[in-house]
Amino acid sequence: MLGFTSLCLAAPAGAGTSEGSGASCHLSVSALVFPPYDRIMHRGSSAIGTIQLDCPPDVRSLNPRILLSTGQSGRFSERRMTSGRDSLRYNLFVEPSHRRVIGDGTGGSEAMTIASIHTASRAVFTVYGMILPGQAVTPGRYSDDLTIQMEF
Repeated sequence: MLGFTSLCLAAPAGAGTSEGSGASCHLSVSALVFPPYDRIMHRGSSAIGTIQLDCPPDVRSLNPRILLSTGQSGRFSERRMTSGRDSLRYNLFVEPSHRRVIGDGTGGSEAMTIASIHTASRAVFTVYGMILPGQAVTPGRYSDDLTIQMEF
């Protein structure tokens, strides 16, 4: 079993300004923390995290899109968490069936456009993570850093 696996989604600290409106939005992210990966049984492992966007009501009506980078792998089709020189394949998905990869709309990925919670000033997007099964990896702490971009 791996001790810990986590994924940090990097977001700028503080508030960002949406282009043209002069209004500020705040982005907050919960880390995805996967349960220990069982390298003996080679079973996959899943986790759920959120990206929360708080904006004034006039900005919310613009229907923002959330885009994620590829992380260290450089590819949406197979992201990788690393621990030293070892890597663990995983990906992030729009829905719990793990079929639609979150990204920027290129390389078979799609941006997040539908929030699981949506009010006049807040949108919460759910991120479904899965470590792919069948990996014989060295125990350790595996992580990846992604960049979040929001478009209006």
